[in-house]
Amino acid sequence: MRTHVLNIPLIIATFLLACGGGNRQNPVEPTFFAAVAETVEANDDVNNENFIYVEYDDVEVKPLFNGMDGMIEFYKYLEENPGLRQIYRDNDIKVGGINGQFFIDTDGSVVGASITKSPHELISDFMLRLINTFNNRGKWSPGTHDGEPVKVRMLVSVHPSGFLYLDYPYVEVKPLFNGKNSEEEFRKYFKENNKFEEIAEENGIQGMRLFYHFFIDINGNLVDATVRESSHPLFSVEILRLINTFNENGKWTPGIHNGETIKVRYVSVIHLN
Repeated sequence: MRTHVLNIPLIIATFLLACGGGNRQNPVEPTFFAAVAETVEANDDVNNENFIYVEYDDVEVKPLFNGMDGMIEFYKYLEENPGLRQIYRDNDIKVGGINGQFFIDTDGSVVGASITKSPHELISDFMLRLINTFNNRGKWSPGTHDGEPVKVRMLVSVHPSGFLYLDYPYVEVKPLFNGKNSEEEFRKYFKENNKFEEIAEENGIQGMRLFYHFFIDINGNLVDATVRESSHPLFSVEILRLINTFNENGKWTPGIHNGETIKVRYVSVIHLN
């Protein structure tokens, strides 16, 4: 069973991706932002045979929240609320993540919100409150499978390990690549060297979605380049090739926050229609 996981950054902002112009359908240039969703193993605590649902990762057409990807919008909202991070710190909770779930019913209503694992009662209460306040901010469109609306389970998992890095947009002194703006340099390299359109055309692939990240550690090393979501394995290979070859062309200077070097995460989503 798979679910999306939130690793909470210290500070969060949401950056919208702008589509490229012209007639050539090229993937939008990567913009690094602070939204997070990863794939991990999850506990399945719903075994009632009458409670039929499809997992979010498996449903053909995902539920939408105010017309946007529901899971991504939910994680953005979680990250915009520092309260959960504060509870971990104020109560000196260094281990133990929280697992929760809620369901989007066939009519778009939210049902069955619950916490399945938590290291502290305060964290459970806060997470349930976040789920409820988020769902009051807009309207869900149900997911569909085989052409029919289906109940979809949304699994959420939060881990204190997320406190160990800061997302790129909010580092006070951002990492540099060969002494230059690293985002601009990677965007330029990406535009000049990506082969996504060729891969799609040669393999008859319609559309593309990539969700990936990498880190620059406190020593200026690029580490943990990971594809979180990909609509085709060939796209995963291509983005990792781009990240690695870009990294080989220069030297990183680590980011600094509050006067200290800090590990920085770069997160991006790429689309090809």
